[in-house]
Amino acid sequence: MDLNIPPHLASTASMMSRSLRLRDDESAPSIPADLLDALTSRFNRVARPAEARRSGFWARRFQGFLASPAFAGVTACLLLVGIAIPTLRPEAGHKETFRGSPSAQVDTLPILLVGSPSDFSSRIAQAGDIELSSIHMVAETDTYSFPGTKIVVNFHNGTIVAVDSEERVVHSLPLPADLGELSFAIGEAVSRL
Repeated sequence: MDLNIPPHLASTASMMSRSLRLRDDESAPSIPADLLDALTSRFNRVARPAEARRSGFWARRFQGFLASPAFAGVTACLLLVGIAIPTLRPEAGHKETFRGSPSAQVDTLPILLVGSPSDFSSRIAQAGDIELSSIHMVAETDTYSFPGTKIVVNFHNGTIVAVDSEERVVHSLPLPADLGELSFAIGEAVSRL
């Protein structure tokens, strides 16, 4: 123990050294004998040999790990993940479709643009509502070359017409004033088929 105390702590050191004595000739009181015996018997144990401690050391640690709540939590999480991953992964060769059935084939409904500006089909497709493959720019006389159900958007007449498979007009509505709303108007015509 270093007794070289800095000068600014000298007063504190002298006060602490005098705190155990009531008078200068008196020494600190001794510990009672029965308390000393109780503390000695409790804390002075005989050390076991190293071999006795090592036998079963890993087995006890492993048993303690298995009994811990952390092991139970990790095991439950791994079990949930082990069950969830195979159920979320699609089967091999399974292509997900709109209806959820792998055999469902969705035919695209042709949307015929008559008299539209040249880049208008790409602008409608970029809106994200209609696939580019279903949009066809045709002349007014070519609308009959697409048999079956179709939507005809005629910019000359200013109409959107829904035609069923028997070539009957099911629904007709005017073109919206804002061409940004055209995909919504086409969607309304499709819903009437």
